[in-house]
Amino acid sequence: MTDKFEARLVVALCLIAAARVFFFSAAFPFFGNVDESAHVDLVVKYSRGYVPRELVERYDTETARLVARYQTLEYVQQPSRFPMGFPRPLWEASPEVERRALSSRVAQLEERANHEAHSPPSYYAFAGLGYRLGKFLGLSEGQGLYGIRFLNAPLFALLVWLAYRFCRNGCPRRQDLYLGVPLVLAFLPQDVFYSVNSDVLSPVLFTASLIVLLSWWHRERPAIHLGVWLGFLVAATFLVKFTNIALALVFGVALALMAWRWIEEGRTARALLTVAPAALAALVPVGAWLVRNLGLFGDLSGMGPKIEELGWTRRPAAEWLSHPIFTPRGFWTFWDGVLRTLWRGELVWHLKRLASPVADAFYTFSSTVGLIAAGTAWGMERRRVPPVAAAPTVRTDFRAVVWASVALSVLCLMVLSISFDYNRSYYPSEAHPFFTSGRLIAGALVPFLFLWVEGLSLLLRGRERVKPLLVVLASICLAITVSEVLLTRPVISNPYNWFHVP
Repeated sequence: MTDKFEARLVVALCLIAAARVFFFSAAFPFFGNVDESAHVDLVVKYSRGYVPRELVERYDTETARLVARYQTLEYVQQPSRFPMGFPRPLWEASPEVERRALSSRVAQLEERANHEAHSPPSYYAFAGLGYRLGKFLGLSEGQGLYGIRFLNAPLFALLVWLAYRFCRNGCPRRQDLYLGVPLVLAFLPQDVFYSVNSDVLSPVLFTASLIVLLSWWHRERPAIHLGVWLGFLVAATFLVKFTNIALALVFGVALALMAWRWIEEGRTARALLTVAPAALAALVPVGAWLVRNLGLFGDLSGMGPKIEELGWTRRPAAEWLSHPIFTPRGFWTFWDGVLRTLWRGELVWHLKRLASPVADAFYTFSSTVGLIAAGTAWGMERRRVPPVAAAPTVRTDFRAVVWASVALSVLCLMVLSISFDYNRSYYPSEAHPFFTSGRLIAGALVPFLFLWVEGLSLLLRGRERVKPLLVVLASICLAITVSEVLLTRPVISNPYNWFHVP
């Protein structure tokens, strides 16, 4: 496969990925069950330059109007509740009927507290600029609302390209891996990318950070400006979602190892001049946000009001080991839930998960087997067991970063699961005390898919037979896409979606 053809293939995958995300973003009406109204409220506020600072933040009047006018009840209600059919969109009614309905509903929504109000700012600042641009261009109210979602299309295309560059840099002689990963990613049915949600920015910034980190690490004389750029990227990623802490830990270890290496060589000044600017570039933005939270809300994360709103209470550390996640059945429940939602997301329709039992079983089984196979391959390489040792290998530091990103991300969800009693909360709950939302660790999506593809490649001997492996991956992508279309078929014709919005 020539470099020219390879480049065209990757560009085609980026365009396909963008088109997929655009179509499904348009097909799903507002407001999805994964806190989409809360995220839109923050985008609206950031678009005006307002960063929430009150302990309890109510919905903005503009948000309340958007929710009142464009929300469908079909995410959270069953058809049996509406024998005559779900309510039609308000814009189909007469102006007077619409005005009265909006007035009443907006007043109710303005009293609702936004439990996401103190979330980190990176995504909302980015999406807020996009929303403001839509208004500047004269988009209608409904089109501007969908415009926030449509930002996900170029973001996802960029993610596919970054996945290619990341894998190409880490294993330049493994065409099965650096083409297989963007291929699977382009067709990934993760529905968080079809809604307004801060998690959509995590994998883009996380993957970009890893690319810069490994490039910086391999330079004989690492450039100071590149280290500063890396620090800002790590800070921006952490300030999308605190569950991206895996990247911060990988970054911190890399800085420590780099400094230690140079100090041992007697180049203490070089270590200080290189590592310190990178560390400061990451610490200053993060520190400023945490100190702000401490001053305004009394805790560093700013999540105190949200925890109180949801009814969670902190679990004493002495009781952590009694959590069911440390039992075989409990861990499998956690692991299965994370894998399923990392692949296909969490959207529901008529209160039923948009999921296929067959597809879910495939996601869990193939991911578990793939990760075990990838781990086995790494172990064989480290022990130099033939024939693996004689074949082209993945760079050791690249593989270490990939595994650390995935393992630390999963560990983060485990720690969150055992840290709280969930009391009256719906999710997590006393009956299901697990954080199984794969979107929370979407930052590690590309490293995860790399391990999945590597495991599958090992099982199918893809290293020697690249084209057959890519055919198998393409077949899997086709099956996934058919399943996704069949699952979302009732959604596509919904009168509230972009195809019908005035």
